[in-house]
Amino acid sequence: MAATARATATPQPTPSQAARPAATETPVPTITIAAVGDLMLARDVTTLMQQYGAAYPFERVLPLFEGADLLIGNLEGTFTDRGEPLEKYYTFRTPPAFVEALTLAGFDAVSLANNHSYDFGLTGLDDTLATLAATSISSFGAGLNRARAYAPAVLGVDGITVAVLGFNDIGETRFAEGDGAGVARASLTNFAEIELAATWADYVIVMFHAGTEYSTQPTSWQRSLARNAIDAGADVVIGHHPHVLQPWERYNGGVILYSLGNFVFDLDADD
Repeated sequence: MAATARATATPQPTPSQAARPAATETPVPTITIAAVGDLMLARDVTTLMQQYGAAYPFERVLPLFEGADLLIGNLEGTFTDRGEPLEKYYTFRTPPAFVEALTLAGFDAVSLANNHSYDFGLTGLDDTLATLAATSISSFGAGLNRARAYAPAVLGVDGITVAVLGFNDIGETRFAEGDGAGVARASLTNFAEIELAATWADYVIVMFHAGTEYSTQPTSWQRSLARNAIDAGADVVIGHHPHVLQPWERYNGGVILYSLGNFVFDLDADD
């Protein structure tokens, strides 16, 4: 996905102005933002990186990112060697050293607002946050308290400020409340952060972890979340979790991509 800011049209001069030297107008700057869906670097992906190096998951798709000023995605899992797994069917963790896969690919920010960033409890989330903080990659959508979980990643390119927020609608995780760690919850009552970001950022991007796995159509709840986020001030809404592509639409001056599907993921043979 690429989104580009548009320049406004130049007004035509009146006859009395036509004889005057034309004023030099400053062109409106534009940026290109590339976004991908689920990034799961655990299980077989970890094994392949151990065999072929950290660059392996992305080395054949790097041309897709050429020309992008910003690259963002959804990190489906943790960077940790510690912690106890939650009682759930799937838990994902990747040795922290393999964060290099994301840095080599050029990611600027990743969402942790999903049902796997708390797979190994507070220890796993803390390690993941610390691992990303030691790189140039920003994270958003999860934190050690509610304020940090709901805070946007702030990205800047050529004087343009982009705020990126993430919200999770899927269970099997812990939601941040007060001083408690966890992920940001997707709710129509939790859009104050979007409204605030729209007052100071040039562009606001919101990522939702929502929907039904392997369904090619968004649910009515996905549509409500996305459209209300646009109404609250988001310019672009990006979805993930279904693991397959879903439609996109223009709504109230914004763009909604309901699900970008998987980008790096190993699926069970029967999936």
